[in-house]
Amino acid sequence: MNNLKYYTEGDTLYADIRQAICSAKHSVCIESYIFANDEIGNEIIEQLYKKVEENITVKLIIDSVGSNRFKNFKFFRKLSKKGISLKWFNPWSWRDPLKFNRRNHRKLILIDDEICFLGGFNIHNDSSRKYFGEKRWKDSHVCFTGNLVISLRQQFDLMWCGKTRQLSTITNKDGSTQIIPNSSRKCNNTCCASIWI
Repeated sequence: MNNLKYYTEGDTLYADIRQAICSAKHSVCIESYIFANDEIGNEIIEQLYKKVEENITVKLIIDSVGSNRFKNFKFFRKLSKKGISLKWFNPWSWRDPLKFNRRNHRKLILIDDEICFLGGFNIHNDSSRKYFGEKRWKDSHVCFTGNLVISLRQQFDLMWCGKTRQLSTITNKDGSTQIIPNSSRKCNNTCCASIWI
C-alpha cells in the first residue's frame, strides 16, 4: 500500500474525491450505500458528467434502500441518460420480498484502478460540516494506491455482475495491509482495511 491518507472529515474527503475524479484517464467506479441528491452528491455528479464527455467509463453501484431508489428516481434516471452506467443493489421484488433486507453498505471509489477510497463515509450532506454543520455525521475513510487497488476492482466487478460472494482476504505483497471483504448471513456487504505500520 502506498500514499496512505486517513480522513475523519467529510469535506476534506469529498474535495479529494472530486480532484481524483477530475484526474481520471480511464475509469471511475463507485459503490455506495447512500448517494444523495444534494449538494455533495451533485458536486461529485458534475465531475462524473465531465468524465463521460471525455469518453471515460463511469460505473455506479448504489444501494436501492440507502439511496431511496423511488424517491430519487428522476435524479438517477438523469445519470443514465448522461451516459453513466448505474446498477441498483437488490431492488425490491415481489417474487422474493424477504431478500429486500439484504443491503450493500460498502463505500468504495476506484480511479483508473490505481487510486482507492475506502471506508465509512457515504456521499451526502450529512457528513459535511459545510452543509450540515457541527452535528454532521462522523466517520473514517482511507485513500491509497498500490497493488491492492486491482484486487478491489475485482471485488467491484463481482458486485457489478450480481455476485455477492466475494473474494477471500486480500493481503499486499509485504503483508503489511489486508482488505477483508465481508458478506454476512444477512448479506450486508462491506470491506474493512487492516493496516500495520
